This record gives sequence, C-alpha cells and structure tokens, in this order.
Amino acid sequence: MFELKKIISSFLTFPGLFISLSIFLSVYYLIKKNKKNFKIFLMIAVIVYITSIDFFFNYLICRSERKINATAKIDGDVIVVLSAGNTSLSDTLTGCESLSEQSNSRLFKAYQIHRKTYLPLIVTGGIIDNYASDADISKKILISLGVNAKDIFLENKSMDTYQNALYSKMISDQNNFKKPIIITEAIHIPRSIYLLKKAGFNDVSYYPSSYICNGNMGFMDFLPNSYYNQNKYLHELLGIIYYRIINL
Repeated sequence: MFELKKIISSFLTFPGLFISLSIFLSVYYLIKKNKKNFKIFLMIAVIVYITSIDFFFNYLICRSERKINATAKIDGDVIVVLSAGNTSLSDTLTGCESLSEQSNSRLFKAYQIHRKTYLPLIVTGGIIDNYASDADISKKILISLGVNAKDIFLENKSMDTYQNALYSKMISDQNNFKKPIIITEAIHIPRSIYLLKKAGFNDVSYYPSSYICNGNMGFMDFLPNSYYNQNKYLHELLGIIYYRIINL
C-alpha cells in the first residue's frame, strides 16, 4: 500500500504530472493515428522521466560523498559554519528571522561539535535578499542555546562560499586561528575546502552536516522527483568548474 501511494503521488506532482500528461497525449495521438505527435510526446515523457529519477545522480552523489568521512577525528581550532540563506519569517523562540533548512542543519551540527569541544565558532553569511544576515541570526540562535557570546565570531558580509572563506580567513588571522573545521553538507565540502585553501588556509578540516546519498537502492530511486539531487550535484560540479576557469 505504501509503495502504491508513493507511485501515485509521484506521478500526480511535478515533474511526474508532466510525464503523466505527456503519456496521455502520446496515447491520444496514437489513437488518432498521428505518429509525429505520438513520438514527440512519448519522447518528452521518456526524457523527463530519465532526468527526474534519482537512479543515475544518486550513484554520482554517493561516489562523491563516500569520500567524506564523518567518523574522522574532529581536528581544528575553530568551527566555521558556512551560510545557506534564511527566510523573512519570524521565529518566536529566538525573536528573529528563521534560517533555511540547510542553514539550520549546518548550525545544529556546529552546535553539537561546540558542545563536545568548546571550540569557538565563526558564523558566516551576509544580507542578500532578506533584512538580516545568516550570521546575525545564527548568533542569536546559538546564544539562545546557551553558547557564550564570546565564543561566537560574526562574518556577516559574505555573499557566497568564496567570500565566506575570504572573510573567515581575515577573522582567523585576527584571532590566531590556524585550522578551521568547516560545517556544511557532504556534497558541498570538496568545493568548500578548495575555496578555503584558495583564501589562504593551509590546513582545512571538515564535518558534514548531512548527506544526500541513499546507499540502499530502492523502488523510490526510479520514481520522478523534484530534481533536488540533480540540482545539488550540478551546482557543486559547475561551481568547481567555474572557479577553475577563472583560475581562482
């Protein structure tokens, strides 16, 4: 019953709904003996289906994320929380705007590591579309969780990962931090390490806040989805290609 519910819902929401409509139209034109339109809509359905399932991209993502070891020893002298955006919606618990799902995940993992090591934290992220920076929101959340304000360093000017790295390096130099532990998703770690080293860090440690990889292949890997995994993988791949092209 669970499998049937998932199959039905995946083909009644986008992009599965688009596949369903394309198949319906291909059958319609087949009945009408319009071979040209039948082939067009059938091809559209096949292309959208193949590109929207996790089967292919899950393999690529898993191959990348398996290199990121979450069981490694936590080794560094400052925790750097990379930013991932926020929303304009207020959080009544903290009295400020809410972080995005990714930012929350990263901040929670950083908080866990801080509680274990009592290392200082650099929270990053400037103002892009909203009225507050990721860094300012993150600091308020950490303080509400009991973290000493003296252990939190604000980097609230950056607009992307490279600027996260540059401004975090400035703060680190001012406070004699030598080895950052970057906190972000496993898929984002290779590009982040590359950019932090380009910013001047000689030694970079890391700890993944979450994984995308689904190591156990199942029927859901063959159902249409929202292209989330595909977009994440391509975003990281194109990001690395871009920085290499501009010789950063």
